[in-house]
Amino acid sequence: MGSSKKLFVNAASTQKIFNSKLPYNTNVFLKDKCGNILNVNDSNAETFKLSTADIIGKNDYELFPTQASLKVMENDKKTLQQNRLQFLIEQSCASDKKPETFLSIKIPTQDFSNNIAGVMGVAFPLAKIDMITITNAINSLEIFPSI
Repeated sequence: MGSSKKLFVNAASTQKIFNSKLPYNTNVFLKDKCGNILNVNDSNAETFKLSTADIIGKNDYELFPTQASLKVMENDKKTLQQNRLQFLIEQSCASDKKPETFLSIKIPTQDFSNNIAGVMGVAFPLAKIDMITITNAINSLEIFPSI
């Protein structure tokens, strides 16, 4: 499942997402092209029972079990290769090792020279947030197409 819209997030839009009022338990993350985490919101840090500072600089292998990290990294790579906004269903495990299903929206980011810099994502836990709330949250971000 993916979108055909070709969109990118620049530095200003990235900050706007981190400052957005999203539903509780919504994880926001920013990674470089190598998969290193550059920023996460407080909800994402709470998911792993770590501080934001403890997560920054890590990669998916350091946070998820092997199979989950491989799939997340594959989806990040697909987002970068296709240079497109992606709507994905992803399974992952947090610090409590309980599997959880997320609606993840990933979009390539650009640096100040308009080169692809990495991936920005917003992940909604499907068991904790209803689809109407998710749709309203996505539409409120204004950088994603209306769904």
